[in-house]
Amino acid sequence: MSVVLLFLVLGRPAGMSENRAVALLDGPGAPSGKSGSQICGRTMVGVAHEDDDLLFVNPEMQRAMGPQCAFSTVYLTAGDAGRSYTGGDYVQEREEGVRAAYAEMAGVPDRWTRHDVHVGTRTIASYTLNGKTGVRLSFLRLPDGNPVGSGYPRHAHQSLLKLFRGEIRDIRPVDGAQSYTEGQLIDSLTALARQDGIRRVLTLDYDNTSFGHTYTPGADHSDHGVAARYFRRVAFGLTDSPRIGVTGYLGYDMSRLPENLGPILTRQKDAIFQSYRRGAGCESKACPPGHYMGGKYLEWVRREYSLKPPTSGPGEIVSAIGRANGAGRHELCLGSVGDAKGSPEAMEVGTSDCNGRADQSWRINAGAIGSKGARLCLTAKSRRVTLLTCDGRPHQEWRQGKNGRIQSAVMQSGRGQSGGDEPGGSCLFQDDLAVRHPRLLLGPCSPLRPELSWYGGSALPAA
Repeated sequence: MSVVLLFLVLGRPAGMSENRAVALLDGPGAPSGKSGSQICGRTMVGVAHEDDDLLFVNPEMQRAMGPQCAFSTVYLTAGDAGRSYTGGDYVQEREEGVRAAYAEMAGVPDRWTRHDVHVGTRTIASYTLNGKTGVRLSFLRLPDGNPVGSGYPRHAHQSLLKLFRGEIRDIRPVDGAQSYTEGQLIDSLTALARQDGIRRVLTLDYDNTSFGHTYTPGADHSDHGVAARYFRRVAFGLTDSPRIGVTGYLGYDMSRLPENLGPILTRQKDAIFQSYRRGAGCESKACPPGHYMGGKYLEWVRREYSLKPPTSGPGEIVSAIGRANGAGRHELCLGSVGDAKGSPEAMEVGTSDCNGRADQSWRINAGAIGSKGARLCLTAKSRRVTLLTCDGRPHQEWRQGKNGRIQSAVMQSGRGQSGGDEPGGSCLFQDDLAVRHPRLLLGPCSPLRPELSWYGGSALPAA
């Protein structure tokens, strides 16, 4: 297996060890060490546009599509590029193209049966592949938000990024179907996954915080990053071990990394993508004979890079939320972020790039999380988290919940109940760095989300 680092191209952040960098990316087939039964564990691929899966989550998709494997791919957007859905063929041709590509991948004729899925009051266009058990493609047809997320005039400048940041209340599919709030979108995707018994989710890079065109270093399409965040959130609600039930894959940015697919896998991936391009009319132009891919497409066909889960070093508490941009990939560590009151008795706490310094090193003693850099303890203060002089009171007691939640021992009235193993209260919550003003705060312990999940802190008492 080839393991390479984005940092070999971009340079590691100061203070980050090479071992830490190694843990962030892996070459093709990261899950290939699993047994055949695990690989065949009812996989969902969740992406933004038709062809994202073929370019960025392949050849892993080929491995997952074994005999009798239930396999479902969900496309959030129409990939319309600002064009009209009615009276044009662009969106329909992209859908036809991916159907042709999946038939090529499965080795069966390109024949499908439409079996729309009903989720509450919504109907989601869905197709099943004839001659191949369990292969389903579903299309929500939300508007393409363009690379930077500003949307297109034809569809009222709607975008997934605006929905994610709370700049619009809901988003309406380009085919005129019922609109979705963010909560309704997550609920609908979760219902789709549960209907198919999904236990494993493959998506794109859910850490990228730089959105833009392919020529912007470190950037990825805004739809890629937001769709990946939504599918990751769905995965966290499906299994008892969500942190190993979801895998992200690099999008645009993998073209800066070395080629890592051998000739056989490259030829297979190329043939599958060419089937898509023939079905999609080569994106509004006639396909020339022979090999007709070039530029970034050719670079993507020769690569596949998956994200690996964060790891915590001695004394570190690492957020499941990370960051990727033009400066590389970064894990975020809990630490002090400055003197809050001009005195050594109180300091603000937050997350920043893991650097191995004392302000990110913690000692855990009977539920207290104390800073090794100062004689201060992590303290729950309403919805805020701060560092105060250690005093042994309940507001400085913490517990380890399921799936990495770090729960305050202080019950926060009116903040909701966590359910499961945590009877109620508040948990350490790191906002996703793609929101406008990300914060570290105390939030409800349920439902489980990536923002509530931490690596490290295993010495805490169980919740």
